[in-house]
Amino acid sequence: MKVKIKDIAARAGVSTGTVDRVIHSRGRVSHKTRELVEKAMHELEYKPDIVARMLARRDQRLIKILLPYPYQDAYWKIVRDGIEEGLREFSPYRIQGQIHYYDMNDSIHFHQIGSEMLEHRPDIVLLGSEYHHQTLDLVRICHQQDIPCIILNAEINSIPRLSFIGINSYAVGELVGRIIRNTRGLHHVLVVHNTENIENTPHLKNKEIGLRSSLAEAGPNFRVEDIVIRNEASRNQTMAAISRAISDHEADTVYFSTSRAYQFSVALKKKFPGLYIIGHDLIDQHIRLMEKGAIDLLIDQSGYRMGYLSIRSWVHHLIMDQEIPSTQYLPIKIIYPENLPFFHLPRTLEEFPSSTMIQEGF
Repeated sequence: MKVKIKDIAARAGVSTGTVDRVIHSRGRVSHKTRELVEKAMHELEYKPDIVARMLARRDQRLIKILLPYPYQDAYWKIVRDGIEEGLREFSPYRIQGQIHYYDMNDSIHFHQIGSEMLEHRPDIVLLGSEYHHQTLDLVRICHQQDIPCIILNAEINSIPRLSFIGINSYAVGELVGRIIRNTRGLHHVLVVHNTENIENTPHLKNKEIGLRSSLAEAGPNFRVEDIVIRNEASRNQTMAAISRAISDHEADTVYFSTSRAYQFSVALKKKFPGLYIIGHDLIDQHIRLMEKGAIDLLIDQSGYRMGYLSIRSWVHHLIMDQEIPSTQYLPIKIIYPENLPFFHLPRTLEEFPSSTMIQEGF
């Protein structure tokens, strides 16, 4: 039998109008009265009519999203596509998403755009994190203003945030190490970090640490060296630096910790034909280069899913009052040329349950 508002009101000893205000989070209700109503709802096993709740809302919830410019790193275009899919799917729930971009090579620009976003008093902020210290500062400001944050990509646990969604960077490094250990002929690894400041991008350094730990378990036959390439360095300067490091350390494997293997893999394969190249993410450039043999292995970080889940998680929290897990690790996909055709498909949300999940309360 369907529980009605009048049933809850009778159990709680309040008016139907009070119950309505509690259910739809509008108007003033004392803390004590709210607890009485919520207790009655629980005792009667009341399940809200999500469609009715949606129609009852007159306000629109504002989501501010801060991401790096996709033209600087194609990985963020994938993340943005997932976010936009989530915004389209959940648009009936009266949410409005506004995406803002920052320069990956300019931490001051990150701070400037982040500050401008908060002037509009958003209901939530989604942060595509590349700058560790600046992200910490922005999330602290959001916390002071009671604006919840969901952090994407780079895990940060030392500050209050609604959730982190992304991969476990250390586990990715361990996985790459295991693959190298089990691939015949690979012993000397060069890790290439494309970043302005490796100390301010610990998620990249954690991949290297995981890799080193994994190879150390296998004994002294494996060596790891690393090189940091500034994002704004010229292509010729970068190629010269990577080539010199490969020769100096006799590297047989190059692991790019970011999504930029495509910028150098063709030239590196031409200069070092036996080189084993590992990159990140199923961006279009990497798909084409793997098909041509210029990239040997890709580790996909589920960027599309990350973007979509950031919207879905918050909508579930908003509509269903569901608690969001503080950490949502995403699956890590391993792609070789042999299984690439099974991943190289148009992106859809078939792997995700539809928005009926909300109606079912999952």
